Amino acid sequence: NFTNLKNESINRASEFVRSYINKPIYKRTGTGVQSPTARDYEDIVIRSTALIAASMMLMPYDPDRAAALERIAFDRDDGTGYLDLVKTGEIRLWHESDKRLAEGAVSPVSVNASTTGSIIDLKGRATQSDKILVKITTPTSGTATIAAGTANTTVKFSTWVGNSTGLQVVAQEADRVISGGYDPIGLGMYAKFSMGVYYYADSWNVHVNAWDDYPETQTMIKNAQAERFRTERIT
Repeated sequence: NFTNLKNESINRASEFVRSYINKPIYKRTGTGVQSPTARDYEDIVIRSTALIAASMMLMPYDPDRAAALERIAFDRDDGTGYLDLVKTGEIRLWHESDKRLAEGAVSPVSVNASTTGSIIDLKGRATQSDKILVKITTPTSGTATIAAGTANTTVKFSTWVGNSTGLQVVAQEADRVISGGYDPIGLGMYAKFSMGVYYYADSWNVHVNAWDDYPETQTMIKNAQAERFRTERIT
């Protein structure tokens, strides 16, 4: 029946996707890792699998349409399909390291709905791969504002990093005043906070990969074309 045909096509397509890109595909599950859609795999993998499964089911009845769907997922001639871009590194899977993570990536953990300030930039070279927790620690209740032309003595932050015993268990910065410039947050990294309103316990994760972990797990493949020109000697 149709359900069995669909499931078989999905299973075959999934196996093909893993073989074609020839790199690990991990589930995206767990706190702080799951995508906004809350699906086990990222959209590019699900979309490609669905296209290939639909192509397999359609091939006996409409080969041209089936081939068109297949080319969206992978294109052996032009290399412009979704899976081709994943394979070459132009599209990065969620778990793969790249320069962006080597420079740090910010994600909110718990931010008050009325908070208007945020971490707006990072710089530095991380000394270890980790997830740095940055939390506003003062004022102990209510709100405080960072504004241009006014010295900030109220809004402070603390940070924690991990060690061999767990994540975010070692204090790095304790009640450090936000300067408006680049403030150290630990592991050789610096964060710049924006002006605005902050609430107690506003917190962010800063994901970093150690600079020494480069080159990353996938490096974008680049191509160049060389041509030979014939020359003649004039005598």
